[in-house]
Amino acid sequence: MLRKRYAFVRVSSWLVCLFAFVVFASLASSAQSRPKAEERTVIFAVSVQYFPADSVTHKGIEPIVIIDGKSYVKPPSNDDELAKFGKSYYREGQIYRLFFGGAEAGAVSVKKWSDSDLHGCFYPGAEVEIKSPLELGGDSKALATNSTVSGRQKSSRRAPSSDEKAAILKLAQETYRQKGVPVTLLQSIKVVTLIATDLDGDGVAELIGNFKIGDSRDETPVHSLFLIAAKQSGAYQMELVWYHAGAETHYEARSFVDQLDLDGDGVDEIVTEGSYYESGDYQIYKKRKGQWLMVYKGGGGGC
Repeated sequence: MLRKRYAFVRVSSWLVCLFAFVVFASLASSAQSRPKAEERTVIFAVSVQYFPADSVTHKGIEPIVIIDGKSYVKPPSNDDELAKFGKSYYREGQIYRLFFGGAEAGAVSVKKWSDSDLHGCFYPGAEVEIKSPLELGGDSKALATNSTVSGRQKSSRRAPSSDEKAAILKLAQETYRQKGVPVTLLQSIKVVTLIATDLDGDGVAELIGNFKIGDSRDETPVHSLFLIAAKQSGAYQMELVWYHAGAETHYEARSFVDQLDLDGDGVDEIVTEGSYYESGDYQIYKKRKGQWLMVYKGGGGGC
């Protein structure tokens, strides 16, 4: 009886150890399968801004989205989150690949990061050195990332021809009329940005533009318009229309940042920037079954 009891105890102890080993191995495997913070893909907006009041030119990156597997995760939105993010992604000398028009165009190197506000506003970005022949500034921006995405062999992003500009301006006028904007205002359409670029690699450029009627500093509504147009049967047709009318605190606008094939399906996703009253964010559009759909909205900062 004693031998049987001793054997039972030995078997039970062995089973307990085996169970503990299996649990530990499972937890270790699960921990290894989860990407570390610095291993996650981050997409940044790259901009060059001039602040005339301080006579300072600021070259910076700002996180648009964190890609964790197939999920789009919003970047830091407060100082506590930013402090943790900065330690992983804003180390001095950290280098990110620079993309313009869907193709690699150089690199950016982190120079300085501080968790303090920029000019009194929450700014989740860092100052960088841009190592590229690109001339960025104003409304011309680019993307940077730690991703291994290959991108296109050559950038297709360019200024539109006179015919292309006339075609999309005509579409903008038609859209404004459809939205009920008075005909008397159509002569005051301002072209904010206008870009020709190949989004799907077929050798034919799509046209991307944002327009406005009015001034956000006035009390009258600003009519903001963002368009993507593609050539079909020899003529440009609208594929995406975004429109908003609002004054002062209700002001909104959309502008093109850049493009990049984030999921490797051969069609570039489009990154846009949303501008509001004293704040901003970013959107990502993806083409599904011939339609441009917004699949992400987040990031940015504000006062």
